[in-house]
Amino acid sequence: EFMQEKTDIPELLTVKEIQEKMRISKAGVYNLINSGQIPLVKIGNRKLIPKKEFLIWLKKQEVNTK
Repeated sequence: EFMQEKTDIPELLTVKEIQEKMRISKAGVYNLINSGQIPLVKIGNRKLIPKKEFLIWLKKQEVNTK
């Protein structure tokens, strides 16, 4: 399962970390952020995604293939 080992993930993720973990483009991550699907926290100029909210969002994206 994606991100099974949740303890090694920082509490706030960068756009690049989300991009790498989801294997999508940087523009794809920003599209998800700008559409309000993935929550965003701005600290100064940094745009960070809270891990807990991201994992909740990710879980909701699961598709039942049975």
